[in-house]
Amino acid sequence: MNLLILGGNSQRNKEWVHEVNSFVKDIFENTIIHEYRHWGTDLDILDFDLELDSITREAAEVGNYGVFAKSVGSLLSLTLISRGSLKPKFCVFAGIALKLAREEGIDTESLFCSISCPVIIIQNDKDPVGGADEVIQLVKGIDNIEVIETRGNDHSYNDFNLIKNKLEKLLEV
Repeated sequence: MNLLILGGNSQRNKEWVHEVNSFVKDIFENTIIHEYRHWGTDLDILDFDLELDSITREAAEVGNYGVFAKSVGSLLSLTLISRGSLKPKFCVFAGIALKLAREEGIDTESLFCSISCPVIIIQNDKDPVGGADEVIQLVKGIDNIEVIETRGNDHSYNDFNLIKNKLEKLLEV
């Protein structure tokens, strides 16, 4: 099984996804880190459509895979899954960017309803872009989605042991 890793928007996420990768790569055949085009430039925000196309091309070459995504990476993944362009065996999402989704008019409820693979969401209880309570309400009644509420008032997800544990759990499914 392979793993496609997508970070959040911020340039800081480039280093973070590589940290995640080094922590989890031993449980996968291959790990593929998607690097957003705006990382390494003076642009602050990714080009959603450009990244959707780029991720679609990457995923087509990966074979059997799961997805680990943080923040906007979760929104990109959900969008591609709903379009049938991404077909992961499982997903682990951390810090879903619900505030951004609202601002951009992204219907996260429909996106979550369209996903059929097992999903684990790790969400801080007081994440400023969407707290765990909001995520729990959003996915309430969707059987294949589990929400893990973690303590935190920020958008940081650095419990790599928890991330690895949840990825291992889904590898067993």
